[in-house]
Amino acid sequence: MLQFRHLLRSAALLLLAEVSAFAQKPEGAAPTAAAPEAISIAEQMTGTRAILQQWAAQQQAIANERREWEQGKSILQQRVELVEREIQNVQNKIAENKQKLADSETKKQQMLKDKATAEEASKVLAAKISELEAAVRKLLPSTPKPTQDKLKAAFDALPPAGISDEDLAKKFGLGGRYAILGAILSEFSTANTLVLQGLEMIDVGGGRNAEVNVVYLGLGQAYYLTKDGEDAGVGIPFESGWKWQPDKSIAKEVLQMLDMLKKSGHPRVVPLPVTIK
Repeated sequence: MLQFRHLLRSAALLLLAEVSAFAQKPEGAAPTAAAPEAISIAEQMTGTRAILQQWAAQQQAIANERREWEQGKSILQQRVELVEREIQNVQNKIAENKQKLADSETKKQQMLKDKATAEEASKVLAAKISELEAAVRKLLPSTPKPTQDKLKAAFDALPPAGISDEDLAKKFGLGGRYAILGAILSEFSTANTLVLQGLEMIDVGGGRNAEVNVVYLGLGQAYYLTKDGEDAGVGIPFESGWKWQPDKSIAKEVLQMLDMLKKSGHPRVVPLPVTIK
């Protein structure tokens, strides 16, 4: 900057000197040989002009570079802003993923808790189901013969008594065992609301077995009548099976009941003995 100021000052002085020299020259005077001082000034003027031209070129280059720099700065600023936005997006995604991770961890802990609860419940159910299966097996002989025949496949699907826990776990699923029990108990409940009838071989007393018509009233009472209509009796359920007690006095009433079941007789009230246990 100082050099530029010196150049300007020198150029100004040279210009003044040249103007003064022309001003002092008489009008119409013949040209004379240039004095050494005038030649020196002319040379200095030429040098000054060259320097000014160089300075102007440098200023133009500086202006071009400044303009290019401003343009580059703008582009760089845009890139910086773009990168900042990308960084912000990444940070947002990181925060979102952290939240998802936290939610997943919460769900995982809840699932583990639910699993532990389910496992504990399964242990309780597993401990009880064998008792329920044994209790249901004891009930089977005291159910009506038609119900026993209908449930034979379900009882065959139950685990056999005395099977080891290891074999139970391998061959029989807990859910399947409870499903079978549910089906059996449901059939028991249904049978308790029905009047069932069929032919069976039973002990009719005196060491004699005979095929008779049997009528079951639910799960708690039954009656039988021989084919000839001479012998009749009452059936009572026990844990070991049905016990049949002969009672010829009810033969007529049992026959009337059978006729109504076959829809060959008119509906009527039939008095029959009932045993309550």
